[in-house]
Amino acid sequence: MNKNIAIIFGGTSPEYNVSLNSAYSVITNLDNYNLYKIAIAPNGSFYLFEGDNRLIPEDKWQNYTKTLSVNLSENCFICDGKKIKIDLIIPMIHGEIGEDGSIQALGKIMNIKVLGSSILSSALCLDTYRSHLLAQSINIKTANSILLKKGDQVDIGHLKYPLFIKPVHAGSSYGISKVYKEEELKVAIDEAYKYDSEIIIEEYINSFEIGCSIIGNKELFVGEIDEIEVNAEFFDYEEKYQLTHSAIHLPARINSELKEKAIETAVKLYRLFDLKDYARIDLFVDRNNQIFFNEINTIPGFTEHSRFPKMMKAKGLNMKDLLSRMIEEELC
Repeated sequence: MNKNIAIIFGGTSPEYNVSLNSAYSVITNLDNYNLYKIAIAPNGSFYLFEGDNRLIPEDKWQNYTKTLSVNLSENCFICDGKKIKIDLIIPMIHGEIGEDGSIQALGKIMNIKVLGSSILSSALCLDTYRSHLLAQSINIKTANSILLKKGDQVDIGHLKYPLFIKPVHAGSSYGISKVYKEEELKVAIDEAYKYDSEIIIEEYINSFEIGCSIIGNKELFVGEIDEIEVNAEFFDYEEKYQLTHSAIHLPARINSELKEKAIETAVKLYRLFDLKDYARIDLFVDRNNQIFFNEINTIPGFTEHSRFPKMMKAKGLNMKDLLSRMIEEELC
């Protein structure tokens, strides 16, 4: 009997449009399952989408929906008075609500399996500052940084310019600025606070970025490592999705020794954060080939052009096989 799978997309985070594209890619690459497409509107309302899948990335899904509610006593969704039992939730919401543990908590309450990492792991990985502290506990290097909350006095202390100002919990480089002198701090801090009540001020590392994609639980499968070549100030939202002044090299232009060191570091982080099913781990490599932890994406982009599936494809796993492998391991 085919399993009932719910793809949840949309949400209230600034990465709403990215979510629509990832969800469309996943939906069109899933076979042999009963799919329920659940949309979360920017106002937080839940809907069951029953229209043409092509309307999702166009953000025109709203006219082909039915209101959806949650029945916690029977662990099911309700639509038009009918119960919908789900075997697995696949959250395709990036950033807050999707990657912060919220959908994972919904699955826990409803006793439904959720593809991806746990509530705690998801929340930790979306927290830039605290995830760095945890990485430091096993001697993995991170950039020097300080944490600020709204209302705190700004004192960068021992940090040296240039600096990055970042929201602690935002994804896709929203609200991030690079500053070179004190006069630029206030504008950058105000911009970061638009996205979060906590911000991190972080020293710039003269480096380049590489990514490592991993799937699995007991046994891990590591995709090909990629490299981001940035010819702009930094890899901001525009660069991530348009590559106006940047390029992504797959495989990364690094030697075999550094590649093994990067994989070893990524696997250590995967185990440290108790990640499950899949994740993309981003690292920096400085001029001395030292590796620094940047961030973990527990729900990376899933379009045909996204880094995670492309890294897996480079190791022989196309999108359909990748999704099938992750889902079957979670359902078994």
